[in-house]
Amino acid sequence: MKSPRWLVLIALLLAALALLELSAISPRLFQRQTLYLALALLTLGVTARIPLRVWKYTMPVLYGLGLLSLALVLFVGRGAGAQRWIPLGPFHWQPAETMKLLLILTLAYGYERRNDTWQMLKMGVLTLLPMGLVLLEPDLATALTYFVIYAAVSLVMGRNLVLLLFLTLPPLAVAFSFNPWSFVVFLGVVLILLYVVRVSPGHGLLLVFLVTAVGLLSPVLVDHLLHDYQKARIVAFLNPEKYRQGPGWQTLQARIALGSGGLLGKGYRQGTQKGLAFLPEAHTDFIFTSIGEEFGFVATAMVMLLFVLFFWGLASWADTLESPVFRGIAAGVLGFFLYHTATNLATNLGMFPVTGIPLPFMTYGGSHLITEFAALGVLLRVAREAREPRFSW
Repeated sequence: MKSPRWLVLIALLLAALALLELSAISPRLFQRQTLYLALALLTLGVTARIPLRVWKYTMPVLYGLGLLSLALVLFVGRGAGAQRWIPLGPFHWQPAETMKLLLILTLAYGYERRNDTWQMLKMGVLTLLPMGLVLLEPDLATALTYFVIYAAVSLVMGRNLVLLLFLTLPPLAVAFSFNPWSFVVFLGVVLILLYVVRVSPGHGLLLVFLVTAVGLLSPVLVDHLLHDYQKARIVAFLNPEKYRQGPGWQTLQARIALGSGGLLGKGYRQGTQKGLAFLPEAHTDFIFTSIGEEFGFVATAMVMLLFVLFFWGLASWADTLESPVFRGIAAGVLGFFLYHTATNLATNLGMFPVTGIPLPFMTYGGSHLITEFAALGVLLRVAREAREPRFSW
């Protein structure tokens, strides 16, 4: 793919399909999401016209304002069970979403100045600050997005691969430690990765020991660190049948909805799981499942194909960029979208605990949708300045 303009087209197709389903769920949701999409497209147009040098020289201030907004959420934020949104008249803004794009640009331009080991550690600190504030809301899944962004940008722009492995593999071990078989598979992948990147025997043994120790200890530590609702989601994910009347309800109803859709679905506005309110959050966490119930396997396969084309196009285009900072920005956006997509789809398919992570371009909500199209706008600007260097400094 020679231009990210195709990415915008794919995003619009996904958004249009989501609007169709939202119109079946609620006319009010459809109207509000249409407004959010209009604002998102306006934001895309604006960010596509902002020279990258403006981001470069204002990023320290914007990053600081992003941290300030995350801190403000803890005092004036609203939300069910967590403080995540700042009320702005009839709208509610989630600063954690905006911070994702700000962090991508902060890391990319930070590595442009230096990309040695100390800079990698400094960028890690800049990542931990928003992570810590979001964890206080509490919102573990969103906080992990920042970690993924850091790993993606550092992989492309950082020089110390061994340090990056030490920083990223232990947290991943925590995520895989709740299921014994998944942890065994993860450990096998780690061994293959260490062999492929030719890590020294000493570093390799230390990494394997660290990953194994973290994996064995994390279930015990997490039991004391996670909130009750987060632990309930993990327990329900591991055994939803046992907790079908409690935290396992969403997972089971999502399976029923997807399975009942069959090949072609039940038809527009004919979804019984959603229609009878058996499927909670059909417009947010489970928009993919809702589409599957009404339009069947054909529609869900099309959604997944569009996402595959999106990521293939983004990765292949990013590979053509010569500037390290441009590649870093593209890698950060790729990591951001890939994490959101994989986590949400895995949740809908019953392969991961319910997290509340939105499906890019499809889940109902304005904050994430505007941020996602803003990120696409930045990519369009990157493409222009990569093609016509006279537009950049």
